[in-house]
Amino acid sequence: MKIRFILISLFVFILIISCLNSYRNTENYKIIKNAESFSVSGTTISNKPTKEILAFRNIFLSINAKSQFFDLLSKSNYEGKLYALCGIYHYDYEYYKKIIKDYLKVNTDIIYFEGCAIIDINIKDLILRNKENVVRLKNNKQTIDQWLDENENLVKTDTKNDSRLPKSIATYTLDFIGGGYPQKIIENLHIKK
Repeated sequence: MKIRFILISLFVFILIISCLNSYRNTENYKIIKNAESFSVSGTTISNKPTKEILAFRNIFLSINAKSQFFDLLSKSNYEGKLYALCGIYHYDYEYYKKIIKDYLKVNTDIIYFEGCAIIDINIKDLILRNKENVVRLKNNKQTIDQWLDENENLVKTDTKNDSRLPKSIATYTLDFIGGGYPQKIIENLHIKK
């Protein structure tokens, strides 16, 4: 009887593990793992979402998102690692804070896609930007709009002091250390945490 119980328990355990890791065969996982570019804007020149943005969104909203992002962090190319970092920022903020500075040591260029601009940029330049108006979120719960409200003196605007214009016109800089990129990607996708 004990042997039968052990065998059934082992079978159930193996079944659960194989189901949890089956995400590695999904198209979304493969797209992020081999991402061709990194972007937080979410659209291409033709104003259509990139396949990476759609894949990130689908993973972010999945049941095992946290596991997938951790797995992608170790298995992806560098563009994919940046998407994984964005996910980890939201799912395990304490771990994110521990590892993000390690990426300042990475001296690799990636393709960065912002609106209609495609740029080769070193990862270090996305991880940390030393500018006066760089977004420095308190934690992964603070939004960029909340930061803008608290830091109006740092933000440049083209609004000629017209408070009726939206905050989206404000000029600010994003990076990973301050949480700007991970937060912006979620805000651009209109994902509620």
